[in-house]
Amino acid sequence: MGKGEELLEAIKCQDISVVQKILHKGKGKILGSSKKVNVNFQNEEGLSPLHQASLHANVDIVCLLIDANATLDLQDANGMRALHYSSLKGKVEVVAALLESGSKASTPAKNGVTPLHLAAQYGQCSVCAMLMQYGGDPTVRRHDGATPIDLACEFGRYEVVEIFLTNSSCISLIESYAVQHFETELSNSNSPLHVAARNGHIKVI
Repeated sequence: MGKGEELLEAIKCQDISVVQKILHKGKGKILGSSKKVNVNFQNEEGLSPLHQASLHANVDIVCLLIDANATLDLQDANGMRALHYSSLKGKVEVVAALLESGSKASTPAKNGVTPLHLAAQYGQCSVCAMLMQYGGDPTVRRHDGATPIDLACEFGRYEVVEIFLTNSSCISLIESYAVQHFETELSNSNSPLHVAARNGHIKVI
C-alpha cells in the first residue's frame, strides 16, 4: 500500500494521529523521512484525502489537509468536490473551512449539481445560508432542470425554503413560474409551489 492509500485509509478510519504522522503536521512529509506524500492522491473513484475527510465531516482532518496544501476543488470521477460532500453532510465547520480557504461555492459536478443543490435536498439550513453568502445560487439548474429551491420544496425542507426566499433571484423565479403556470394543472407543472403540493408539503406552501 502506497502512502496515498495509507492516508486515505487513516482518514476513513478517522485516525487523526496517523493522519498527522503521515502529513507531519501539515508539511507533507512522512515523519522521520524526506519523502513527500501526495496529499492529492486519488483512488479509482477519484476520491482524494480531502474528499474523504469532507465525506466524514471531520473538520480537524480537513484543516490538516488544507494546511498541507491539498487542492480544494479537486473533482472525483463524478465531478464532485470536497465542498459537495461537506454540504451534503451538513457540517457547517467543514463547509466554512473550505469556503474561507477559497473553494468555489457554485462550481457544479458533471450532472450540474452544485453544493447548494445537495444542502437544499438534505435540509442543511446553516450550510445553505453560508453557501449563499459565498455566491451559491438557489435558482441555478442542474442538468435535469431542477434548482435548489425545487429540491427544498420537493423534500419539504421548510426552513431552507425560508432562507431561499430572502434571495431576490429566488423570488423572481417563483413569480415567473406564477405567470407561466397560472392555468397549468398541478400534475403538469414543475414550479416549486406545485412540486411541494404534489408531495404533500403543506407547510412549504
